[in-house]
Amino acid sequence: MNMLLHGVKYNDFDIQNGDTLEADAFGDRQFDAVVANPPFSADWTAADKFNNDDRFSKAGVLAPRSKADYAFILHMIYHLNDGGTMACVAPHGVSFRGAAEGKIRQFLIEKKNYIDAIIGLPANIFYGTSIPTCILVIKKCRKEDDNILFIDASKEFEKVKTQNKLRPEHIQKIIDTYRERKEIEKYSHCATLQEIKENDYNLNIPRYVDTFEERSGNFIRLKDISLGYNLPDSFCRNYLGGARVKVFVSGQNLFTKAANELVDPEVSFGNYPLQRCISTGINVKF
Repeated sequence: MNMLLHGVKYNDFDIQNGDTLEADAFGDRQFDAVVANPPFSADWTAADKFNNDDRFSKAGVLAPRSKADYAFILHMIYHLNDGGTMACVAPHGVSFRGAAEGKIRQFLIEKKNYIDAIIGLPANIFYGTSIPTCILVIKKCRKEDDNILFIDASKEFEKVKTQNKLRPEHIQKIIDTYRERKEIEKYSHCATLQEIKENDYNLNIPRYVDTFEERSGNFIRLKDISLGYNLPDSFCRNYLGGARVKVFVSGQNLFTKAANELVDPEVSFGNYPLQRCISTGINVKF
């Protein structure tokens, strides 16, 4: 249906119904271009048999059962030819989550040098989900000293009723920045592989593109509220690595904001000052 709506005639494509992870219908076929919007953080079996599957085995670890994002990514990379380009829409979590996903991400960067760009998109541009997403651009033909381009296009959109829309000028800016690998203040940055390594192969866009805007008053970045507190390392690592923060008080979801968003730390919710909620982590989910 999506292809029909975009003017692609039915006799120009072949659609098949099946589970592409469990039963790879493509065999050894490879393609010049791979474009996909796989289901976000879907469940899959992650069965032991996949440790011997050429699509996944070289990474040394399988994607988690509850988050198949990297299973889809590795599947698509396997079917990309050596001179091809792949663009995949994914949740931001693929850029910073640790454990097995962190190992796969490090493998793709350190061992393969496949990741060419991470492009952050605005929230609420897809029907069915309001979360902000990113595009991973993958190439197998990158040179050893190539950088990784980060683009933060999350703030450039037009709001149309309840939906955010990327207009032609927004899309063209992304394309031009990618093609020319431009450095634009508060919008894009080309990070060396050494810089990526120093960040423990974390590809979270705010680590590389600082969109912070100075404001008058006592406003502070949400993620900085926790600074100065003696917090567990695991909490700090998850907190500072996340792109968005959900704040809960007494089970109620107060808001979801970008970690770099400015807030007033003095604001209170009943007997729960925001600063206390964030700094203790008791009522914060990531």
